[in-house]
Amino acid sequence: MTKIEKVSIIDIVGYGNNKIKKLCSDYKQAKKVLGEIVAEKLFAALNFIESASTLNDIACFPTYRLHQLSGNKKDLFAMDLGRKLGYRLIIKPDPPLNPEADKLDFNSKCSIVRCIVVLEVSNHYE
Repeated sequence: MTKIEKVSIIDIVGYGNNKIKKLCSDYKQAKKVLGEIVAEKLFAALNFIESASTLNDIACFPTYRLHQLSGNKKDLFAMDLGRKLGYRLIIKPDPPLNPEADKLDFNSKCSIVRCIVVLEVSNHYE
């Protein structure tokens, strides 16, 4: 008898507010607020996040162009929901990365993140 190992996946452990939670859990609401194309991209990204084992799996997938933000948002990451659409998903590791993580390269930071909070879905260019 073989032992089946549990594959760890990224958990979405929270949302920035109830509006974001509703957008990310109710396709009909997302379609109404964001439009059909952006809603489809949002739900595809959320499904991809939930099937990834760490944030590094997402970083290695160029479609979402995962990147760490800078300045006063340096503890946050953004995922493109379509470069031409201009929408992005802002996520925060939970717990936040500790100060020692600043010394790590991007892929190493991403490989330790297994829980995230979805903070916002926004049009980056508005």
